Order: sequence, then C-alpha cells, then structure tokens
Amino acid sequence: VKLFFFLGSLVLLFLLITKVDNLLVSFLLAFVGYYLLAPIVDFLERKNLSRLWATTLPFLVLSFFGFLLVSSFSAETFEQIKALQNQYPQYLDAANKLISQLEAIYKNLLASPYGIEFIDKIKNNMADFGQTFLTQLPQYLSKSLTVTIMTPFLTFFMLLDGRQFVRGLLSLVPNNFF
Repeated sequence: VKLFFFLGSLVLLFLLITKVDNLLVSFLLAFVGYYLLAPIVDFLERKNLSRLWATTLPFLVLSFFGFLLVSSFSAETFEQIKALQNQYPQYLDAANKLISQLEAIYKNLLASPYGIEFIDKIKNNMADFGQTFLTQLPQYLSKSLTVTIMTPFLTFFMLLDGRQFVRGLLSLVPNNFF
C-alpha cells in the first residue's frame, strides 16, 4: 500500500509539474534558491533562532533589496518599451532602407538572380518578428510574473519544511526498496 501511494504521489507530482504552465521552471529556480539560502538559514538556526524566523529573515532582506531594485528600474523600463512600440515603424523603415541599399550593392557586385527573393525574405521576417514580439510582450511578462511570484513562495516552504517533507517521503518507501 505504501509503495502504491508513493508511486501514485510521484506520478501526480509529475503530471502537476508538466501540466501547469511554468511550474517546472519555478521548481527548478526554487531548488537553486533553496541551496543558496539553506546555509544562511542553518547558520541563523544554530544562533538559536526558530526555523520560521531563520527562514523569514533572509526573505525579508532579499525582498527589501528586490523591491528597491525593481522600483528603481521599472519606470524607465516601461517608458523604453512604450517608446520602442511607438517608434517601431520608424526603425522598420530605416532597416528596410538599409537592406535596400545593401541589395543595390549586392546586385552591382555580383549580378545574382537570387538577391531579390533573399532580401524580400529578410524584410518580411524582420517585420513579422517585430510585430510578434511587440504583440506577445505582455504574455511574456505575465509568464515571467508567475515565475517571479511562485519561485520565492516555493523556496520559502522548501526551506521551512524541506527536512520534514523529505523524511515523510522517505518514510513512504518500503524498507526493502532502499
């Protein structure tokens, strides 16, 4: 019974990680955060702080510095993204002019019949890339926001209850499978 419960838990965890968007990335980053912060938490715990406070203090300090970092760069970043969206047609026109000039030089030097299709493909690909990037930028930002929220949450609980969780998982495995 323990073996089936253990295997069922592993299968359920695997399905959950693969089906929920960005949960695997959050778990991997949480493991990295766990291994980076575990020595600090253990040190604070040896200094007679409870496990809860030894875990909370590094998170408060990192949250404070993270807030300062994000608040100092967020306004400028959003302004630059808006400026890029507004000026994208001008950048595209300038790039098309540059490509047309290169096309003229290419035709004069090599007199190749393949130049026109190649240059047109470059122009179309540049326009498509810019349009998709700018339209999908909010989607990329929302996905990164989920990872940004989930990773500290998972790291905190890994640091707080990680030992008991591993012991509980190992207690489910029958002794003859060790």
